[in-house]
Amino acid sequence: MKKLIYKNRYLLTAILCLCIGFLPVIINNKSVLIFNGDDFHQIYQFYLGGVRKLAFNNFSLYDFSIGFGTNAFAMAYYLFSPFFLMVYFLGENLIQYAFLYMNIIKIAMLFYFTMQWSKEVFKHQTSVIIGAFTVSFSGWVF
Repeated sequence: MKKLIYKNRYLLTAILCLCIGFLPVIINNKSVLIFNGDDFHQIYQFYLGGVRKLAFNNFSLYDFSIGFGTNAFAMAYYLFSPFFLMVYFLGENLIQYAFLYMNIIKIAMLFYFTMQWSKEVFKHQTSVIIGAFTVSFSGWVF
């Protein structure tokens, strides 16, 4: 167990940083959708519309309940994505909370895979760690 923790200590540090950073949001539940970008304006609306479409068996070609309207082709991406399948079973009222935890998982995975990629590019472990933290916690990701 100690060997596994020592091997993944940087990944655990990144996950700890994410959890501490999002702790006020997790505890207070204020501004749950912390990434006020595509998550809130597009993806959340499509997921909520997709859950409602499945609940009411309403697969009309055009739907005006989501903003200016969406068509079935735009909904197809969200209905068949693996993240939608995970969110669908949570229920309609827990979708917004799931986005926060999915974003924490996505950033942790980005950190892990950036570290794996950086090991092939850089020779020094310090460069690998700095590169992974820079990419994972950059403003572009957030």
